[in-house]
Amino acid sequence: MKSRVLLKNVSKTYFMDNGEKLETLNNINIELGDNEFVSIIGPSGCGKSTIFRLITGLEGSFSGDIFINDVEVEKSGETVSYMQQKDLLMPWRKIIDNVILPLELRGEGRKDSIKTAMEHLPEFGLEGFENSYPDQLSGGMRQRAALLRTFLIGSPIMLLDEPFGALDAITRSDMQEWLLKVWQQNRKSVLFITHDIDEAIYLSDRVYVLSNRPGHIIHELKVDFDRPRDKEILLTEKYLDYKKQLTEKLNH
Repeated sequence: MKSRVLLKNVSKTYFMDNGEKLETLNNINIELGDNEFVSIIGPSGCGKSTIFRLITGLEGSFSGDIFINDVEVEKSGETVSYMQQKDLLMPWRKIIDNVILPLELRGEGRKDSIKTAMEHLPEFGLEGFENSYPDQLSGGMRQRAALLRTFLIGSPIMLLDEPFGALDAITRSDMQEWLLKVWQQNRKSVLFITHDIDEAIYLSDRVYVLSNRPGHIIHELKVDFDRPRDKEILLTEKYLDYKKQLTEKLNH
């Protein structure tokens, strides 16, 4: 299996203004394969988002090695699709103008950018809302728009940092099912951060568990459910065993 993202013995320490050191990550080893959906769970402040910032090159000064498509991150120059916790939609731009932003930044003409985005609106549940403004949409719809914008970056690798964390339980469940359908159709390689054990199991091929800071991998779970999936797996004995394993590791 081809590695899309590979972290080998990665550690990260911040040097504070008062001269103290804050070790955030310690000897992290993570692999994301081609077409895989892999989740990272762990307590708040354990360095999950820091991992994403290192992969995208938004932060440097780490020890160890990070590879994007088998090339060191410092040399790869490859764009990785990255969606942060907030949707970060621009309130003064219509939804269509928000989602075409990565295409515009890539130098594509406005007409072609809109044509490309419009082709994906039905798949992302946004058809008919292209001329709406962000404050006219529900939280779930805003997240769909943010995910479409992330998707249109065009990278085979997507980093999703708690995209459903602020949604209510019912909307979150609906978004999980929708995301799996979109992923099944496009088969990007997805690295997904969540605090929700159920979400991690339901969506993922594998789940990494991080410890308290300094974060290090304390468990890796292979999720052996067939795809496509439905919510009935949440009632199975195998699922309950997976949940027990992850809960015990998080409470360790």
